[in-house]
Formats: sequence, C-alpha cells, structure tokens
Amino acid sequence: MDNFFTDLILAEDLLQNKLTITGMLRKNRMGIPKKLLYFGGREEKSSMFAQTSDVTLESYVPTGKN
Repeated sequence: MDNFFTDLILAEDLLQNKLTITGMLRKNRMGIPKKLLYFGGREEKSSMFAQTSDVTLESYVPTGKN
C-alpha cells in the first residue's frame, strides 16, 4: 500500500476480515514504537523489527541516513 493509506488501525481492521497488507508507514503514524523511529547509532542497511501476534513492523536504515 502507498504510505498515505497504510496505518496500523487499518491493518488490524482488515485482518479481522482475513485480509493482510504490506506497505510503508509514515513516521508520524500512531502506534509505531519509538525505537523504530530513531536511526542514531544504527548501521547503514540494517533492519530492526517489532512484532505482535498479528503485526510485524520493520525499520530499515538506508544508505546515508545515520
């Protein structure tokens, strides 16, 4: 999904109807753990994950964003 539409609440609502989504999230969306938003001290091209039983989030540090 486009990052304009992707939202954790939407993902959970769709999951109730047995639908899943994949997409990018904007940094200002509610529900994103703060540890995933902070790139300081993380290596370039590294990933960090946060998950619940239903949702998995990945934070990726692209080249030049440290």
